Amino acid sequence: LVPGLKEWRSEAIDRFKRAHPKIEDKDEVVVVSDRYLSSQSRDVDETTTDSDSDADKDKNTDPKAPDENVKPLTPEAVNNNNNELNKSTPQASNNNKRPYRKPKDTITYAIAVTECPDDNHVTYGAAVLAESIKNMSIRRNPESRYDYNLYAFVHEDARKCNAPLYSLGYTVLNGKSPHAGVDKEFIKVYALSLTNHKIVVTLEIDTLLLQPLDELFDLMLDREIAPDLAHTNKIIPERVDFISTKTASQLVDHAFFVARTSQATYQEMSDRMEQQYAANSDAGDDNKKITNKSFDDFLNDVYGDDHFELDNCVYNTYMGDDCFDTTFDKIQLAHFSSCGAPWDCQTNIESGSVCSSLLREWHR
Repeated sequence: LVPGLKEWRSEAIDRFKRAHPKIEDKDEVVVVSDRYLSSQSRDVDETTTDSDSDADKDKNTDPKAPDENVKPLTPEAVNNNNNELNKSTPQASNNNKRPYRKPKDTITYAIAVTECPDDNHVTYGAAVLAESIKNMSIRRNPESRYDYNLYAFVHEDARKCNAPLYSLGYTVLNGKSPHAGVDKEFIKVYALSLTNHKIVVTLEIDTLLLQPLDELFDLMLDREIAPDLAHTNKIIPERVDFISTKTASQLVDHAFFVARTSQATYQEMSDRMEQQYAANSDAGDDNKKITNKSFDDFLNDVYGDDHFELDNCVYNTYMGDDCFDTTFDKIQLAHFSSCGAPWDCQTNIESGSVCSSLLREWHR
C-alpha cells in the first residue's frame, strides 16, 4: 500500500529487537510508529514478495482499487462492524514502566478527509493530531483516565489518503456525503453512528490537543465527579449529549464537537438533511446544498437543551479578536485556522505570540 513500507517495517522490527533482546521471533511484534501491535495487528501482509503478479501490483498502487483494510462508509456497514472494530482497539501497554491503570472508558476521535492533495499535508496533520491525542490519553498522561480510538471518514474523492491514514493507526471508512446536496465535510455526521463507544470527538486535521478533555467526558458519563467548568459562564444542562463551540457568526462550529453516539440520533440528522434538501428543491432553489446555518438548526432541533456550549478561547481556539487575551497555558484544544496551516512555513507570525507558541508545539 505504501512504497517502501516493507523495508521500513523490517528496519523498525530490527530496532525494536535490539532494544528488547528477549524478544527473538520477529513475528511476535510489529512496530508501527511509536507503539507496537500484536501479530494480529492491521498491517500489510509480510508474505508479499517481489514476485507478486502484475495484477496484485496494480491493485496495490491504484488509489481506486478496493482495499480490504478499509470499511465502506454506510450507516449499515458502520453499525454492523462496530463490534468488530471495537475488538481491534489496541490495549494500553506498560512499556513506560508506570503501573497499569484501567481506562474509565474509550473515546473515539474522528477526522473527516474530503481531499488528498499531493503535498501530503493531510498525512502531516493527521500524524501530529494522532500523537497529541495519544499524549493526552491514559496511556501517556497521568492526569487522564480515558483511552482513545482513531477513525478517519474519507470521502471517495480522497481515497489515495487511505494508506497513510491506515498506517498511522486510523480505522479508515470510505464513502460519500450522507445525503445529496450536503457538502463533503458533513461526512463527519457518520461519527454519530459509531456506537461501539459511548462518545465521539470530531476534529479537523489542523487541530492540536494540548490538555486532556476528561472533564468534558465526565460531563456526559459521570456527573457525580464532573467539575465546574470555570472557563465558561454557561449553565450545565441536567443531561449533556452534545458539546461544541460557536463560530464568529454564532453558529455551531462543526470543526469540533463532542457527542454521545446514537444510531437514532444519526438517523434523525440524516432525515432532517433529506427534508431540507427536498424543501430547497420544491422552492426551486438553485443552490440546494445544506448550509452551515441549516446544520446549526438541525443540531439545535435534535439536541435542544442537551447541547452544551464551551468557551471557544479555551476549546477549539482559533485566536480571533475575541480570544486576544488568551494565554497559551489556558488552551486545551487549538485550531490553527487563524494562525495559518501549521505544515506550511509561516513567516509572518509575531515572535512570542500565542500563535508562535502553538506552531512551536505542533512542530515539537
